[in-house]
Amino acid sequence: MKKIETFDLHLLLARTDHMNQVYAIAERRDVGVGVLCREVTENHQGWTQRAFSQDVLNQGDFIHDFIGLLGNDEHFVPRL
Repeated sequence: MKKIETFDLHLLLARTDHMNQVYAIAERRDVGVGVLCREVTENHQGWTQRAFSQDVLNQGDFIHDFIGLLGNDEHFVPRL
């Protein structure tokens, strides 16, 4: 199941207008985008389930959350 969620998350990101931000994070960490997706799906399972259960995903909220979750900021509040 995790591989499917990671792949689906990667596909959702690819459809956003903010993919360059995700690429920049991946480059700074010297990993691929798939690694970032796996990190989010493994470490933030509740958010991942909410993201995939939404009938309509707001692109801005989705990318805001994804980037925020990667930052591990204790003050970050997800929108989804």
